[in-house]
Amino acid sequence: MALDLDSEIEVFADRCGRSEWRVEYSDDDGGCYVTIFAGPLREERARNYADALKAGKLTPIPTP
Repeated sequence: MALDLDSEIEVFADRCGRSEWRVEYSDDDGGCYVTIFAGPLREERARNYADALKAGKLTPIPTP
């Protein structure tokens, strides 16, 4: 499944007050993908991951 490049990819600090960073986006079939980054360099890793998704360097693997 290719990522719909028209979808919005969001990168933000976790809303629950934790120190994790999240990357969220939806596919064209209404599925929602969430990836959580914790530990050292969590914000940088989340932003790098989002950039790779936007550039088409990574392809999401949906769960059946």
